[in-house]
Amino acid sequence: MLVKWSSVIKINIFLLKWVGLWPGEKYQLNVYSFYAFTVIILILCGQTLSTGLTLILGSGDVDTFTETLFVVNIEFMTAWKALNFALNRKKFIQLLNAIDKPMFQPRNDKQVTLVLRNIDGWRVMFKMFAISLALSLIFTGLLPIFTKTYKQRKFPYEAWYPFDSSKFPIYQLCYMYQMASASTLVVVILNVDTLVAAMNICIGLQCDLLCDNLRNLHFDTSKSMNQKLIECIKHHKSIISFAEKFRQAFNWSIFLQFFISSTSLAIVMFKISRTTNYGSEYYRFISFACSVLVQVFIYCWFGNEVIVKSEKIPYALFECDWTPEPLEVKRSMIIFIIRTQRILKITVSYMFDLSLPTFLSILKTGWSYFAFMNQVTEVNTSK
Repeated sequence: MLVKWSSVIKINIFLLKWVGLWPGEKYQLNVYSFYAFTVIILILCGQTLSTGLTLILGSGDVDTFTETLFVVNIEFMTAWKALNFALNRKKFIQLLNAIDKPMFQPRNDKQVTLVLRNIDGWRVMFKMFAISLALSLIFTGLLPIFTKTYKQRKFPYEAWYPFDSSKFPIYQLCYMYQMASASTLVVVILNVDTLVAAMNICIGLQCDLLCDNLRNLHFDTSKSMNQKLIECIKHHKSIISFAEKFRQAFNWSIFLQFFISSTSLAIVMFKISRTTNYGSEYYRFISFACSVLVQVFIYCWFGNEVIVKSEKIPYALFECDWTPEPLEVKRSMIIFIIRTQRILKITVSYMFDLSLPTFLSILKTGWSYFAFMNQVTEVNTSK
């Protein structure tokens, strides 16, 4: 069975086309490029600038400031992701082409089942993440309606515009502009993050396939064990090369994601702790918190799977029937085992790995920021 990952992620490709991030071969002077410029630069980046100016020029209370800071964090991170993906899209296409090569394909029914199980797991994760983001979008868009603040010409979130946005129909147009920006933001986050997860799944899955091939080196008699071992060594080198290209393409995007997620998590916890009534605003921030947690967990969980599965490679080779093989083959096996003891990790900016300990570190950092913000607020309130 031939597995084409471009067909697995076709929903991502469709949605990325919708927000101007998948032009085909390259961006050209055509209608789609103009559409992409409108969506990414004018709508997404434009709204980010507008919210950022509110943070600089505004003089609201601490609740308004922290909420605006949270929105600016998410908008800036998403704009960066979109621009980074647009600049590195060719590298991502090269990764897709590489994963479809015969070396990376399953070789028997057992391996096909393994591939399909991983794809099903990715689809479940995609749906869960989509639901959490959709809830955040709905609560954001309908908050002025639920709280009836639309009568005071309040928007889903604070933004500065160089004109009077309270007049009809300017208010309605600005409201639609914010919702278009929020919808674009959700689509970019959903698809870029799940594509990163898909690449991590590919790397971990290739480690599984390599382990299965190593365990069964002695069953296939059509080739000598030395030839089959050489093929597995080439497969391992290709996995390492694929992982490094993936890291280079998404390195700064993931780094910014982790840095902003810790501050965003702290702000959300701070807002939840200061909410006195359990109304729509409370559930809005609960949905924000869930989205941020799921977002970071996706990166760390599947990155951790790469580490766990790569640790099994040297043991898999030892499990094959190597005892009757000549000394030359045994030497090659020893060298390969020594090399594979260097665990494959997706290291971001040479600072931290995509792993569950990193996820816990982000939670601890977010809690520390929250405790600091809470303490400062209490001190200022008591004065």
